[in-house]
Formats: sequence, structure tokens, C-alpha cells
Amino acid sequence: MGATGATGATGPAGPSTLVTRTVVPGAPTPVPPGTTVPILGGICPVGTLAVSGEWIGSALGVDVVANQSLLTNQWSTTFANGGVLTPTVTVSSSCVGPA
Repeated sequence: MGATGATGATGPAGPSTLVTRTVVPGAPTPVPPGTTVPILGGICPVGTLAVSGEWIGSALGVDVVANQSLLTNQWSTTFANGGVLTPTVTVSSSCVGPA
């Protein structure tokens, strides 16, 4: 093995690991008894991707039966209502992109 060579020039900066997160709510949507309803979160801003979702509402008797990204820029959560009430649920898309 030979001697260690001279130190080279400093390379370019690597990619940033910083991201921004934006939560975009969709429209409040009723889930009537005996129905299964897909509810959409808001559409993510240009240049960001929907990576998860969240929901709020008075969801008594409602089960989440599907939870997925829709076309990479919007979140979709499907609810099944086995109860007797009609809760209203709002789904939000959680979007991430470069800082």
C-alpha cells in the first residue's frame, strides 16, 4: 500500500433533508347510517406529496375501512357507518415537500 495522497477539493453540498409539512382539510362530509363513504382531504400544493391523512368529527359508530393516497396529491379515507347517527367527518391531507 502506498502513501496517502493529497486532500482533494471539497465536493458540492448534499441534498437538504429539510421538508415542509402542510395540512390541507377537505370539506366536512356526512356519513349516513348503513353507508360506506370515501371522503377526500384537500389537494396538496404543487410540488408536494400526500404522505398521510388525518380526520376529525363526531364519528360514533363509524369505522375506517380504507386509508390511502389518491393520485399522490390528495388523501382519501373511507368510512363505514354501522350506527344509527349521521356523523360529519372532515379528512385532511398531510402534504410534504422541499423546504
